[in-house]
Amino acid sequence: MHETSEPPSTNQQWSYLKKMLIENGLFWMLSESCRLIPSLSKRVSMLSAQSVPSVAESGYSHQLFATPRLVRFYEMEYSTLGKNARHDTGRLHQVYLRLQDFLDVRARLDPQGLFVNDYLARLFGIAVH
Repeated sequence: MHETSEPPSTNQQWSYLKKMLIENGLFWMLSESCRLIPSLSKRVSMLSAQSVPSVAESGYSHQLFATPRLVRFYEMEYSTLGKNARHDTGRLHQVYLRLQDFLDVRARLDPQGLFVNDYLARLFGIAVH
């Protein structure tokens, strides 16, 4: 992604339709297929990775990257953590090697905890004032 003086891409209706039908409808169908038949997961994953098109669009980032997601994601962290899917700071440190860097930046940018809710406070062990 680079700053450009190019005018915004044309054919925004097609882009929106593609994001709604393909990225949501087709993805939902593939996700549900894998949920119901787990043995399909590896093949669907490989197919999905190969099918991602390389697209050159120009415009404001909030219009290009903020797309509706109607498919519920079941995060991979749960499988990464093994059988115990309960998050705790120790396990998060194992999975995310730069967790402390994130926590330091968060503390510096939000020292009052304005953007921390009860769940995040428990998850990251953040003391809220």
